[in-house]
Amino acid sequence: QLSDDAFYRVAVSSKDAVNLSDWKKMNVVTKVQIPNEGQPQGLTQLQGTSASLSVTATGGGTLKYRWLLDGNVVSNGATVSGATSATLTLGSLALNQAGNYQVEVSNSAGAVLSLPAKVQVTPKFAVSVATPGRVTLGDGASLVATVQGTSSVTYQWYFTPTGGTQRQLVGATSAQLLLNPVLATDLGTYMVEVTDTTDTADTKRKVQGTGALVLSKVPVLTVPLVSQSVALGGTVSFSVGVTYGGTLKYEWFKGSARTPISTVGALLVLKNLAASDFTSYTVRVSDVSNSSLFVESTASLAQWVKGSGTTTVTGADSTGVLNATNFAKWWVFLVDSAISGDSAANHVHGYFVLERTEVKDNAGVVTSRGIGQSAWVWKTSSSKWTASEQQVQDGAANAKGIFSDIAVRDTSSADNFAINGTVETGTDAAWFGAPETADGTFDAMVNAISLSYDASLSWDADNVTKFVGYTDFVSVVNALENAAAAVAAEIAGE
Repeated sequence: QLSDDAFYRVAVSSKDAVNLSDWKKMNVVTKVQIPNEGQPQGLTQLQGTSASLSVTATGGGTLKYRWLLDGNVVSNGATVSGATSATLTLGSLALNQAGNYQVEVSNSAGAVLSLPAKVQVTPKFAVSVATPGRVTLGDGASLVATVQGTSSVTYQWYFTPTGGTQRQLVGATSAQLLLNPVLATDLGTYMVEVTDTTDTADTKRKVQGTGALVLSKVPVLTVPLVSQSVALGGTVSFSVGVTYGGTLKYEWFKGSARTPISTVGALLVLKNLAASDFTSYTVRVSDVSNSSLFVESTASLAQWVKGSGTTTVTGADSTGVLNATNFAKWWVFLVDSAISGDSAANHVHGYFVLERTEVKDNAGVVTSRGIGQSAWVWKTSSSKWTASEQQVQDGAANAKGIFSDIAVRDTSSADNFAINGTVETGTDAAWFGAPETADGTFDAMVNAISLSYDASLSWDADNVTKFVGYTDFVSVVNALENAAAAVAAEIAGE
């Protein structure tokens, strides 16, 4: 009993003596009790506001408090007013703070747990808009409005184009706004106005939510890879064109197994082709710092099979196109030029030859026609151009940039080659369509100074006929070298 709270000692005696212990205090503490009127009381509060729970307990000694939410100690998401406080303060209530709160009160005599107090958090009337973030033109996009704080609402969507004025979207009155396909004019900011229809006031509650639709900056394929057919042992090149606002990384792969073969850039050159090289090739072009932004292109490389039954195509014949019925294996253009501004009158004469190819199936049926090798055969009165300077290269349309700069015998980066006044840096379909359309003036600047070639190129139907019987490219080039040398000698004699 509380009356037993006192000092005590013990006497130990024998027949000869009595010994007394020191005095010791015994404290008698009442157990903790929480009366009904002291229990924490439940409450309902609006989201974002603050609330507090308190307990009134009795008991001897020092009382300690520990608050629990659904059986877990309250630590995060709640503001505790003192580690041993009888009051728990909840600031800026969140929806996840709803639940049953209890407090454990203890002293040296033991602990007792209060009855649960239910805290309910009423969601405030609000709306949020989920957007796809970035979208690609031509794809679909969905914007979704999520409402809390009421059970019945109406929707109305509005749109503000980039740099424009907001306008109401007629018929857009549901939680989801679907755009399919996304057009350039759809880029901008979207706003949804939500009205609480359960509100009985004359002016009903309204909330607004916004979301932006931003165009994805992904690489765009402008020039895909072109499938080609080339002879065994020959040279081929693939190139790809991609536009992008950032820095690009190029990765080239061979075959369906996608064996990595190069990362040097937009141009892939393969020389001395072996049988194993005739397969598919893929280039993957991606953002250098974000590989998820990419574009790919694939083309195949087939081995050229020599055709038969060759017929002649004249310069005026409209069947000069590659896929025409009539097939001339060699196209030859005559080049006549002089170096302007050169007092030595170092005249130039030569030829441009383009090989056409056929691809046959196992039954010998021609399945496609394409472009094989090409060469410039130049002769001057002073020297013979080397094989390297003649630049015998694959003549595929997307590789034209490789041999279009050989009009000058100089390695300066300032050199260039132009067709009819237009500087050549890529493809020119005139070379590979009707040959007679490629006639014209071709200019090449040497060292970007006063010397330049003004080459007049014309369709040489005579040599096309002359070379009908030739079956290999080297023989045609050699024959053109001899023809050009003879003309060069005649010019020198003048």
